[in-house]
Amino acid sequence: MEKILPAAEFHSAALPRQTRYDAWHSLVSAVFEPSPPAGQTRVDLRAEASSVHFGNALVVHATAEAQHFTRSRRLIATEGLDHYMIQVYRRGVCEGTYGDVMNIVRPGDIKIIDLGQPFQTLNTDFDNTTLTLPRAMLAPLLDEPDGQHGRVLAADTPMAKIIASHISALSTAGDGLGPDDGAAVAAATVRLMAACLGANPRAQPETRAYRSAAINQT
Repeated sequence: MEKILPAAEFHSAALPRQTRYDAWHSLVSAVFEPSPPAGQTRVDLRAEASSVHFGNALVVHATAEAQHFTRSRRLIATEGLDHYMIQVYRRGVCEGTYGDVMNIVRPGDIKIIDLGQPFQTLNTDFDNTTLTLPRAMLAPLLDEPDGQHGRVLAADTPMAKIIASHISALSTAGDGLGPDDGAAVAAATVRLMAACLGANPRAQPETRAYRSAAINQT
């Protein structure tokens, strides 16, 4: 069966040492501006990333050394990305400021980022998997589409466990799926995420079945 897209991977160890940080910067700079922790300069960097598209849904698994990530209003205006990022943290701690929201994300937690709004974070060495969905797909199904930025679901909550399990499955399921299967998976994923994050009352009948099925599988 035809794959959705060829596997996309980044391995800093495969690059000359003096080019690794610049290569990582180029990879992520459309989404956020990376920078070393205070007092550090960096040319070398240990980082790996792999991605797969499921229709309009993108799943990225990344590991990297400690760094800051900043998404400024200028970057938002320049790049024009209008998506939600739903992140599962496997390792590391992330201290972030998202407008008026400040929090700390720990392993197992789920973090939601609205790419239409600015933020800045400091990550320790980390391992996370991120699901990125267009606002046009997810927002109409949410009860509070503009209230997700910086939201954290604690690791021990049922909804966090469902989201983590699903995103982890997506990160390993890309090989062998064709375009039609990928689009179907993306459509189901959007509804499951809406059910877990708080569905719009008008969308609840549509999303309830996805949440019930996920609960029965955990």
